[in-house]
Amino acid sequence: MRYNRHMRNWMIGISVLFLIITIIFSVLQVNYQEKAIYAIINNVSICILTGCLIALIQFILGYHNSKHNNLLIYYKDLIMLEKKIIFHPYSQVGFIDAVSGLKDVQEILNFYDSNVKLSYLQIDFDGQCDDALNAARELFDLYKKQIKTFKDMEDALCDGIRFMGKSDEDLFNDGITDIPKATQEMNAILQSKEKEIEFAYNDVNEQKKRNEAYVKLEKYLFNKKGENGE
Repeated sequence: MRYNRHMRNWMIGISVLFLIITIIFSVLQVNYQEKAIYAIINNVSICILTGCLIALIQFILGYHNSKHNNLLIYYKDLIMLEKKIIFHPYSQVGFIDAVSGLKDVQEILNFYDSNVKLSYLQIDFDGQCDDALNAARELFDLYKKQIKTFKDMEDALCDGIRFMGKSDEDLFNDGITDIPKATQEMNAILQSKEKEIEFAYNDVNEQKKRNEAYVKLEKYLFNKKGENGE
């Protein structure tokens, strides 16, 4: 996407340059018909200009195709992330144990980092401000807030696992004298982190923003798909 944009801009500049050269030597050719050099240079500049225009059209088409493909990949990754968040185990029946819970949370975080973030970085936002790109940017910002709550949960689960892995003697050495109370506090922290996850996802204003952004992105992808006949 970025390559096609850079090459498109280069071809625009080169095309304008050779258009000017062609105009100049066309005028010279008309005014000085007896000088073959002007006709030769004019013909060469016309050939180069034609090639530049053809390349320009190809890079414009390439840019729009790569834009559509990148946004489509990003959209699919967002849908998968949405499903993983919706079926986040703790929000359904609770974690079986902290280790399994950590695995589930890390699966969401890893998918976000290795898929959503990666596909987002492939999109070229430089100098662009259309609805589809704005929607893609807004969705990334919205999910980034959601992912932060999962990272907080990951930290809490890691603390819980370390806590449970210590012997009573180790806990006493750490200054924890009331182990049942400390266990309750640890569970309360985990529950509060899960509430933060639920609150962040179910926030009415955030849901409205997500839905509106999805509508804009889907409108672009649907229209583009219809034009290409795919």
